[in-house]
Amino acid sequence: MGVVTTKVYIVGGGDFNQLPETMFQMAQLVPAGGENQWKMEQRAKMQYARHGHSCCTLGENLIFVTGSRKDIDGASKQTEMDNTETNTWVTLAPLNTARHYHSSCSFQRAAVYVFCGISNETKKYLNTIERLRVNPDDISFTQTQRWETLAIQGAQLLQPRQGCGVCEV
Repeated sequence: MGVVTTKVYIVGGGDFNQLPETMFQMAQLVPAGGENQWKMEQRAKMQYARHGHSCCTLGENLIFVTGSRKDIDGASKQTEMDNTETNTWVTLAPLNTARHYHSSCSFQRAAVYVFCGISNETKKYLNTIERLRVNPDDISFTQTQRWETLAIQGAQLLQPRQGCGVCEV
């Protein structure tokens, strides 16, 4: 088994009242030579403005970015995936519900989930979960897979909310 290198990125964000370039940018934090010396390296830009979005990783090289409070060009429904090895973005199927201030996580290298948030259309808190089935070993899923809204039993435990955290263990 090879050595895994940890990578850290900052994705989107910025002054919501404007449309700064930072909303389209991704940068990687990399060592700059000395102890505790770091620098930011610019990566390929996203197609959609991202603010109040969520991002998660799948495997060692894929970053998924979902939703946005900034709803220019339908960004609040859009999903993009970055391959950190090739530094290229791919637009995936849109979410069923436009949202921001939601959470996301991957699960067993087989799916990406988005949880709750605020609806861009109604401005109300959401209690829905969407899933995108993925196969990181066969990137053709990017052309065929669609987000599906999960039917949740015990929904009383899933009250509408924004700002929640989610994780896979």
